[in-house]
Amino acid sequence: MTVMAETARRKAIDDALAHHAKEAAPQRVRLSVKGSPELLPVVRLPLTAVVLNPDSHRIKAQLESHPALETVRDDPFSDAAQQVVQTLLSETEAFAELRENLREVGQQDHGVVTRAGVLINANTRCAALREIDPHGYVDVAVLPSNVNEKELARLELELQVQKTYKRDYSFTNELIFINELKEEFEYSDQDAARALNWAASSNDKALADGVKRVRQATRLLGHMRALQQRSEGKIPLTFFDDKRQMLIDLDDHYENLVKADPDGAEEVREARLLGILTEGKYRDLRQMDKEGIEEYLIPALRDSEFLGEIVESTFDASGAQGQGDTPGLDALLPDEDEDD
Repeated sequence: MTVMAETARRKAIDDALAHHAKEAAPQRVRLSVKGSPELLPVVRLPLTAVVLNPDSHRIKAQLESHPALETVRDDPFSDAAQQVVQTLLSETEAFAELRENLREVGQQDHGVVTRAGVLINANTRCAALREIDPHGYVDVAVLPSNVNEKELARLELELQVQKTYKRDYSFTNELIFINELKEEFEYSDQDAARALNWAASSNDKALADGVKRVRQATRLLGHMRALQQRSEGKIPLTFFDDKRQMLIDLDDHYENLVKADPDGAEEVREARLLGILTEGKYRDLRQMDKEGIEEYLIPALRDSEFLGEIVESTFDASGAQGQGDTPGLDALLPDEDEDD
């Protein structure tokens, strides 16, 4: 789908705002802009007058390992880049259900857009509307022209954590989201827990539980990033999307063991990560304590045609971790030109 150039998008939005100002009962919505509530005009725009936001947190994990990442980064509002974003959004969970709901009842909730036509939220809805009718329209609240990039990013985050948002993030996108709250916007663990609706300010126990969830989310992303780094980037973040409970169990076990037996905790952590990478069964991974490494994981891996050599160079005959160099985790992944 070809979208308008920025100059044309701005004109379409200006025309829609001029029409809105003449309406007898124009629609407006209250949003927090620059830290204070403001009434914003809601207008109807052609789908070609808005562009999908490549920074949407719905697709961050998917985009970072996409082969066309540089295309999107270099020229995010080109037709080629927009098609990449459209495709990624269409592949998100429950997209088909959203599209059919929009087809049956139409758009019920407005999006939010900049004066340049960049969607701050409702990207997935817009992608679905384009599949229904590329010549159709989208309802959006228009932001003031003096909102800067950091304020736009923060607004997008705040809009997505409100109770009213309709669709959850994928596991890895949720972790990226939490990390950005803390790293880019300097949320404390307590503030992040409140923003995510994981805690109520007036309930000390709920706040403490929410803080624990935020801190674990930070550690889980750390486990994933460490594996990505050790594989020289060959493991995409999306690999972990269906491994939430495995990673939570790994982290819980590690945290319970690390103070009393740091070496044993690290050994269990490495074994469980290896099990996850080799698609170990969840019920088996839950049994992966220090004894389980020797009784189950190492013998099983030694019998693997693909992993046996790696295991032999990592563990000595007794099952203990060896002193030599451990091969990089990239050895676990086949070359790109090999058959599946």
